[in-house]
Amino acid sequence: MTCFLPLSFRPLLAVVAAGLLLHAGVARADWDEATDQVGRALDFAAEDGSARLRFSGRLDLATYLVPEPTADLLYTGPEADTLFSPVLLLFADARIGEHIRAQAQLRADRGFDPADEPLDLRLEEAALRFTPWPERRFVVQAGQFATIFGSWAKRHAAWDYPFITAPLAQENLTGLWDGTAVRRAPTLERWAHVAPVGDAAALVEDEELRIPIMWGAVYGTGVAVAAGAGRWDLAAEFKNCGLSSRPDVWNDRSAEAWAEPTLAARLGWRPAMPWELGLSVAHGTYLAPGARRVRVGRDRGDHPQTTAGLDLTYAWRHFQFWGEALAARFAVPGLGDADTLAYALETKVRVSPRWAVFARWSQQVFVPIGLADGGEARWGRDAWRLEAGPALRLAANAQLKAQVGVLHEQPAAESLNPSAAVQLSVRF
Repeated sequence: MTCFLPLSFRPLLAVVAAGLLLHAGVARADWDEATDQVGRALDFAAEDGSARLRFSGRLDLATYLVPEPTADLLYTGPEADTLFSPVLLLFADARIGEHIRAQAQLRADRGFDPADEPLDLRLEEAALRFTPWPERRFVVQAGQFATIFGSWAKRHAAWDYPFITAPLAQENLTGLWDGTAVRRAPTLERWAHVAPVGDAAALVEDEELRIPIMWGAVYGTGVAVAAGAGRWDLAAEFKNCGLSSRPDVWNDRSAEAWAEPTLAARLGWRPAMPWELGLSVAHGTYLAPGARRVRVGRDRGDHPQTTAGLDLTYAWRHFQFWGEALAARFAVPGLGDADTLAYALETKVRVSPRWAVFARWSQQVFVPIGLADGGEARWGRDAWRLEAGPALRLAANAQLKAQVGVLHEQPAAESLNPSAAVQLSVRF
């Protein structure tokens, strides 16, 4: 019998079928008991309770369908319109008494950002936390860990986050490169693909060179301090890389990386039980160590990125809402300041113990750089994206999510770019 299902849809539906077969073939109670047994076998504790070591893991199987390639951190290439992205994460959590805690994350995937690449294994997170006064909510952390900037990094994990992709602030690429300093306005406009716009293949041919406002959860290396009192929380960090730095730079501990560190801070406030608000700031360079074509008499520190963020969270019964806005300024010596604003509004509603629905609107706008001769240099493509979908809890330790979206960019060769994705997550 001939199958008329388009080839591009088959990887997408394969993940859905795997989840449904898991749900139909294994009783939920049996599955939950099996994963609980694995968890108990990986949990070790001293008899007196003074120390504990626990291992856990999660397998995320995601497939993305993007008919028209776009300039984001989903590297489908100019030809492919589907991408299968398996991710295996192994976690280690060690506690010694009430004051010391160590965490590590080992990750196997096809790249931190989904790409058509061979599987890679790396240590993504390794941090030591010291809590001298647990009752006073004071923590010191050192090592490699996610940024304290904003609220998205705290909830981006696939199991906790209702969406499969990130908002535009963490995915949409600007016209700036981190490996090469730009010197001329026409070059910047060509990198941003605004003059000329070009086709889809031209749009993605240099996407691995460009940077967003904030690259994922920014697992940089450094030191952080967090303290809380009453309804207030304050955190600050000192790291080797900026918010827009790529994963290759996060664990760069060379003298050149530390020559231009990044400082970030966040102030959080909970005015009432359902609400939480946060204000974040960060300042550091956006050029990577070894960046080329830096002007004579300049260095990486003369190319700073200053970012401010405002985040809001509201949770009441089965309804959750998140809002976050990021305003960033990239200094471009010889041209001026490149300003951009991105925000996202996200919501999740649990309609039953097993089903939930989610939706997100995100948008990014770029302010043209005012040049000394009175002209302007455009350095990004204004964009908005609408995404929504359902999530099904297959068992206590397994869930399936599906997501559809539409992207609009200006200027762009296509007015609307649809997309779809599915993700099966199993934790143990």
